[in-house]
Amino acid sequence: MALALGIGLAFIGIALALYSLNALRSLELSTVDTRFSLRGARRAPSDLVVVGIGPRTISELSQRFPYPRSWDGEVIYRLKRDGARVIVVDLQFIKQTTTEQDNALIEDVSRAGNVVLGTSLVGPGGEETIFGGANLAQWHARAGAADFPTDPDGVIRRMFYDFNGLRTLGVVAAEMISKHAIAPSALGGSSAWIDFAGPPGTITEVPFSTVLKGQASPGEFAGKIVVIGTTASSLHDVHETPVGGSQLMSGPELVAESIATAQSGFLLQPSGGALDALLIVALGLIAPLAGLRLSPGWAILLSLMLGAAYALSVQLAFDSGEILPFTYPLVALALGCAAAVVADSFGERRQLRALEQALGPLRGEGRSSFFICYRRDQSHWPARILNNALVNRFGSASVFMDRDATDAGQIWPRRIEQAIAGCGVMLVLIGPDWLNARGHDGNCRLDDPSDWVRREVHAGLARDETTVVPVLVDGATMPAQEQLPDALKPLADCNAVALAGEDPDAEIDRLVESIHRGRARDYLARELTSEPGR
Repeated sequence: MALALGIGLAFIGIALALYSLNALRSLELSTVDTRFSLRGARRAPSDLVVVGIGPRTISELSQRFPYPRSWDGEVIYRLKRDGARVIVVDLQFIKQTTTEQDNALIEDVSRAGNVVLGTSLVGPGGEETIFGGANLAQWHARAGAADFPTDPDGVIRRMFYDFNGLRTLGVVAAEMISKHAIAPSALGGSSAWIDFAGPPGTITEVPFSTVLKGQASPGEFAGKIVVIGTTASSLHDVHETPVGGSQLMSGPELVAESIATAQSGFLLQPSGGALDALLIVALGLIAPLAGLRLSPGWAILLSLMLGAAYALSVQLAFDSGEILPFTYPLVALALGCAAAVVADSFGERRQLRALEQALGPLRGEGRSSFFICYRRDQSHWPARILNNALVNRFGSASVFMDRDATDAGQIWPRRIEQAIAGCGVMLVLIGPDWLNARGHDGNCRLDDPSDWVRREVHAGLARDETTVVPVLVDGATMPAQEQLPDALKPLADCNAVALAGEDPDAEIDRLVESIHRGRARDYLARELTSEPGR
């Protein structure tokens, strides 16, 4: 037990170290992508619309991007007039163009009064340079950072709360809708997972040119959050996401997804370090603990079944908004299986050495083992206690105890005969009524040549390689030779050992030591008689 748990805990320590170092981050992130894929697309937010500068707009307007700022202002004006609740502009208005164009845009932004302007240039204290660093509050507008954190594999999975002190577009837009400030604690940190509704194209997109020309359906934007930005891949504002596969998501749709995430209260949250560590330890201990009662094969099979159940639980938790660790607990599970195999291997080698020490390798024998001969209706519990004690010392393969050691489908008598032929020690449990046991016909069972206890003892006595040890239980005394049938009379000459049950461990130790001394004497006697001239 100490060996199994020691190796298991050592391997769990490796898994915890990998977790603390985030060593398998890329693999863990890829499992999150798989969870998004298995969850599938959900219903697109009905209050979010993207007004995109995509291929259709580029084709219809026939003018090189960026467009005149008066066009942006015209689109903002039309959206506000149609009833848009919040207008988020994911375009950069950093440098000045012409006074006429800049003033036209500023006037429309000011008239709308519900515009959030995005920027990717943010100073150390949250300073932004939109319209040359002007005070946007005087035009009833707010600024928001348009930056997203990118994972090492180039995929955007999270959104910032702020960037250099300037809150991001998703947070600012959600605050404008709720009219309440959002604290960083709502994200669970400086960033939060984006709860994507689906792959690119899930959120409705209306061409920029359609709105500019006044061709949009009346009321199409009423009460909605509208994100304006570039959606054509040629304009280079497209990104890899966990839901897109090979398809890239445009910047405006990414902003829209971040707004929806903030509006819902950042429901997709990681489980946290304490629970993660607990899961790693729990899964890492499954195989070592199972290996204490089961063979390594069964322990590994049980671990695989529980691992599959955990994988299903991870997906169900994700569907409910909780991101459980996947890679690290399963690594711990695999290492735990290795620990169970290693511990069993070391334990088996130790048991083999202990068995050889106790019984000694005798000439002409295979692996030394114990055969427990007893009557179930008299000595069932002493036999089971003895069996368990020997198994703990020497391993389950070293002990044979009638039906418990007989495999399904085998012919019982043949299996018994094989076990006797291969055993080194036969332990004959003798209780107070052992001699007087009666069959259904009322006759003494030991007098019946077909009685299995008689047959077992006789077969053991007939083998020179087998040491027969009478084990007296429940206060029984050793039968005299004249009390035994002729076939069993040699049993009276065997040294008996009494098991009182007061200190089972010490009594088993004395039993094994007695067997060891007796077998050593027999071995030496056979060696002396087998050499010529001795």
